[in-house]
Amino acid sequence: MVNHTLSFSIITPSYNQANYLPLNLESVVKQTYPYVEHLIYDPGSTDGSIDLARDHAQRHKQVKFYNEPDRGQVHAINKGLAVATGDILTWLNSDDYYIDDSVLADVAQYFEEYPDIDVVYGRGYYIGSDGSILRDAFVHKAGNDFQLSLQHSIGIIQPSLFFRR
Repeated sequence: MVNHTLSFSIITPSYNQANYLPLNLESVVKQTYPYVEHLIYDPGSTDGSIDLARDHAQRHKQVKFYNEPDRGQVHAINKGLAVATGDILTWLNSDDYYIDDSVLADVAQYFEEYPDIDVVYGRGYYIGSDGSILRDAFVHKAGNDFQLSLQHSIGIIQPSLFFRR
């Protein structure tokens, strides 16, 4: 059995994503793994996203909300990485979410079982507006040849990417 001692920092950049943000926020807070901080950055949405994120942060101590100007999505992610305290880092865009409540527990277990591994990634799915899985987004046309796979397929699905500090 693995002792879960690693902590996660999940950064979510958001701008006018009120239609998608609730699924993102709930998917993180519902994770069964306990050592998680969720950093949400919004530079000034006008669609209600700020109220959603602020309310969520007030209800969940592991959530921190930053309503401050930025120079775009990458800048918001970099700001989050600069203040993140977790051992394992990732970002989950506001229109993405975890479909399984044990994602972080599974990732932590893998990192703990393989301490020399610095990056873990997994499957992703295209999801319909009704929440149904449309198709698998993780396509490796080249079989087990990682280099060839990166050249000829989607490669790494960003929402499933986790890396050590």
